[in-house]
Amino acid sequence: MGAFGEGLYLFLFPAYIMELKADAVQLGAVFSILNLASALTIIPGGILTDKYDRKKILFFSWLVWAFAPLAYSLADRWSQLFVGAALWGASMFGAPAITAYVINSVKKESVMSATSIVSASWTMGYVFSPAIGGYLADTFSMRLVLHLSFIFSLLSTSVFLFIASQHPKKASVTQPSPLSVVGYNKRKMVLWAGLLATIAFTLYLTRPFVVPFFQDELHLSDFQVGVLGSATWLGAALLGVFLGRIGDRWKKAGAVFVCMIFYLASVIVLILFRQLPTAALASFLMGGSFLAGTLVSSLIGSIAPEARMGRWISVPQTTGMLAAVFAPFLGGWLYKNSVYYPFIAAIAVTPVLAVLTLTKPLAKEIHTEEMRIH
Repeated sequence: MGAFGEGLYLFLFPAYIMELKADAVQLGAVFSILNLASALTIIPGGILTDKYDRKKILFFSWLVWAFAPLAYSLADRWSQLFVGAALWGASMFGAPAITAYVINSVKKESVMSATSIVSASWTMGYVFSPAIGGYLADTFSMRLVLHLSFIFSLLSTSVFLFIASQHPKKASVTQPSPLSVVGYNKRKMVLWAGLLATIAFTLYLTRPFVVPFFQDELHLSDFQVGVLGSATWLGAALLGVFLGRIGDRWKKAGAVFVCMIFYLASVIVLILFRQLPTAALASFLMGGSFLAGTLVSSLIGSIAPEARMGRWISVPQTTGMLAAVFAPFLGGWLYKNSVYYPFIAAIAVTPVLAVLTLTKPLAKEIHTEEMRIH
């Protein structure tokens, strides 16, 4: 329900920013503000996740998020979008809570599948709404689309009133801590946080500029862009479930590797074959890259101490968001010089990142019950 409401406008949002007289660099600035607000709230959210009822954290974080499209609809020029972007970003204090909530609700051997299925159910809500949002924007106005998004966002927030409470587990004083495992997992968490920051930077070099690319190079209408948005979210849903299975049946790092291969393939197809059918294929494959943060968060959550799960999860989420603050600026500058430059830069970097995910310090898994430290 929440994704359907947000999906009405999200894929068209870059076009809406440019309709409010923004250039490519200013478009990147809006996304940078959104990501900066996200980065500043995730670690505090992780601390809250380890102390308070996660149900309440989820409800209040989504309530803040619900007002973002309403704030966007009130903007008369691009700089006024910063208010909605800040609201959207501030709502990310609930991100560690939802990952911890899911991890503590399933068996350890199903962590990646469970988090991927939850993420896929979210992205399934996007499958039809971008096309609907594009049609409504073409026929009526983008402001109407944003008002409808606000209504759906409030309705989805109310769902959290009906889920079970989940209080964080306290540290055990009876079970000794295997310090070697703690130290290994902490180093692994720091390495993944650094790698996710680089992955996020690479993704955000291109992500805000895919829609402008469709309009500048393929000359597509809002409705056609919305259809491609639906293809993207369908890819995120279907490929997300596939990636979760890879993580549980092969190795968790392997799921991130395949995720990056999907992204690489999508960018290559996008810039080499500038036709609507191939753009749909590129959009579908690009959807697979949307799971990168979710996969790393579930990987870290599966090795984190119970009493500190929220804080551990929040570290890679924060580094990823911080990287995403600066990437749109560089992407905007590259796009302004040539619409192909951000995508070429991503093609150059992505294979290296994919290979790094399978290196021993990141990919080695400890198969022992001591992975769950109290």
